[in-house]
Order: sequence, then C-alpha cells, then structure tokens
Amino acid sequence: MVTKMVNNFLTFDIEEWYNANFSSLNSSNYYSKPTNLESNVDRLIDICAEYDVKSTCFILGKLAKEKPHIIKKLHNAGH
Repeated sequence: MVTKMVNNFLTFDIEEWYNANFSSLNSSNYYSKPTNLESNVDRLIDICAEYDVKSTCFILGKLAKEKPHIIKKLHNAGH
C-alpha cells in the first residue's frame, strides 16, 4: 500500500463576520440579511481543490444547524 505524504496542515474557521466577539455589537440585526458566507466557502473549496489540499473546518454549531448544506459541501469536497 502506498501512502500519500501530506505536506501541509490547514484549518478554517467558518462563521459569519458578526459572530466574532464584538461585545458592543447587537448581532441580531444581521441574522436575516444576506451574506457572502456560502460563496466564500465555495471559493475555499475551489482553491483547496486547485492545489489538492484538504483542510479541517471549525464551524459554529448555530451555523451548522441553520445551514447544514454548507457542512455537506465541505464533507463532499473531502474536508
């Protein structure tokens, strides 16, 4: 059996920008507004595929619950 050598280690935190720890931000104002999160995840998947890189993604539970299709996209791409 031939084992492919992995020469990198890459992780991504997948979350909306307003989920950062901004103590003075009322993030509830942003929940219903459109974001670029999904297109950015698609872009990450494409870039990783271009360079044959697999990553580990850390995803907030709230996001995973609200948008499970993003988790499936990442999984289907091998991350």
